[in-house]
Amino acid sequence: MRLIIFTTLFLIPLFGFASFPIQISIPFDIIIESKKETMDEYNIRIQKQLYTTIEKTTQNTTTRNKTKRKNFVIGGGLSYYSILENNYSFNIGSILFDHLYTGFNISSTYPFLETRIYTPKINLYLSGNWGGIGTRSIDKYGIGYDYFISKNISVNTEISFYLYERNWKTYSFNSSSSSFFGFDISSTSHHASHSGTTFSIRIQFHF
Repeated sequence: MRLIIFTTLFLIPLFGFASFPIQISIPFDIIIESKKETMDEYNIRIQKQLYTTIEKTTQNTTTRNKTKRKNFVIGGGLSYYSILENNYSFNIGSILFDHLYTGFNISSTYPFLETRIYTPKINLYLSGNWGGIGTRSIDKYGIGYDYFISKNISVNTEISFYLYERNWKTYSFNSSSSSFFGFDISSTSHHASHSGTTFSIRIQFHF
């Protein structure tokens, strides 16, 4: 009987420990020691970073330089003269070799042959316009800029110095006893010129 009681008292604790597991934590060092960088490795890493930066900059510059202007330009707008009559204008032309524009500027008063020379990297240009009609001629020399509001549309502004000239003749009849018809026809040449400034603004389409 004593043996049975003793055995029961001995086995009960064992069953208790088996039913409730005990979490045992084992301390250990979790700090991972980083590898120290030598001076040579540091120099190599810096050189790689510099090379990568220079390569990206070169690629971006090359991409910008390869960007060309569109070949054909069509536009229209207004021209404001300091002395002459203001007028509407329509221009059409093409850009050759990415820098030289040649075309026609047809206004409500005068037709012009227009030339522009663009700077290499920005849309700033020098311009020359030569035109006229009948006895009137006008030359314009100026500077302008194309401001792109989208890939194919720009606002063009230009300020120019112009020289206006007009040459004409008037005829008159004069009585003359020595003439077979009793009168002579004489002509008188006239010349008028003035200079001033003009400002133009246009909307242009590039394609």
